[in-house]
Amino acid sequence: MPDLLLQNTNPIVSVLKARQFGLLDEAEELRVMGVVHDGADAERRFGYLAQRIAADTGGMVQLIAVSESVRRALVDAGVPGRRVRTVLNGLDVGHFEDRLRQARADGVFARVRDRNRLPAKCRIVLVSARRVPWKGHEDVIRAAARLDERGLLEDTVVLFNGAGLLDTRYPNHEDDLTQAIADLGLTGKVVLLDELSSEEVAACYTAAHVAVLASREPEPFGYANVEAMLAGVPVIATGHGGPLEYIDDETSGLVVPPAAPNAIAAALERL
Repeated sequence: MPDLLLQNTNPIVSVLKARQFGLLDEAEELRVMGVVHDGADAERRFGYLAQRIAADTGGMVQLIAVSESVRRALVDAGVPGRRVRTVLNGLDVGHFEDRLRQARADGVFARVRDRNRLPAKCRIVLVSARRVPWKGHEDVIRAAARLDERGLLEDTVVLFNGAGLLDTRYPNHEDDLTQAIADLGLTGKVVLLDELSSEEVAACYTAAHVAVLASREPEPFGYANVEAMLAGVPVIATGHGGPLEYIDDETSGLVVPPAAPNAIAAALERL
C-alpha cells in the first residue's frame, strides 16, 4: 500500500479533495501522513480537514502537529484527537552553535553593518521573522516609537531581517513598514535589513542584545525564539501558540500580549 508524506495544510487538502472527487481511483488505498506546521486562522483552514478525516473511517489519513498548540487547534476544529500526534519541530543544536561560533570568528556581522549603514557601536534589538502582517512588525515599530519619545533609543537600533521572505497576499507590506518607520521619525533607528545569507542571519544573533518575536497570530513553534536563546540573547515573545511550550515568563524569557506595543516597549525597557 503506497504511503504519502505531505508538508502543511494546502498539500494535504489538495490530495483529500482529489480523492473526494474521484481523481485518485488507482490509489484508493493510499495512506496519507500530513505534517501541519501552521495553526493560524485554524477554524477556517482546518474545517475541511476535520470533515474529510472524520469521514475516513479506515484511518488512512493521520496528522502530525509540530507543537501542542497546533494539535489543540486541529482538535478544536473537529479533527479526531486519535488522528493527530505531536512531534515537536527539531533543530540541530550542534550545527547551529557551529554557525554562531563561525560567524563570531569571521566577524560576519561587520558585513551586515557596513552594507546597511548601521552605527559602529550600538545596542541591537533583533526581530527575526518573515515580513508579513501577522508577525507583528508594526507592533515592534510602535514600541520603538514609545521608547524614542522618552529618549531611550539614543544608542539602540531595532533591526528586522527577513528580506525576501514575503507573502504574495501582502505584496506592499514591506513598503508599509518603511512608510511607518518614516512617519514615526525612526529612520536610522529602525532598519529593514537587506537580504542575508544563512551565515549573516546567524551573525545577527551574535550581535543582538534582545530578540523580539511579536507575532499577532499564534506561532506554531517559533524557531527564531529558540535560535536567539541558543545564542544567549534574551527573548520577548507574545503569549500564545508554540512559544508558551518552551518559554517560562520571567525565567527563560518575557511574555507579552499579542498586538500590544506598550507591553513590548515596557519589556524592552526592562531588558
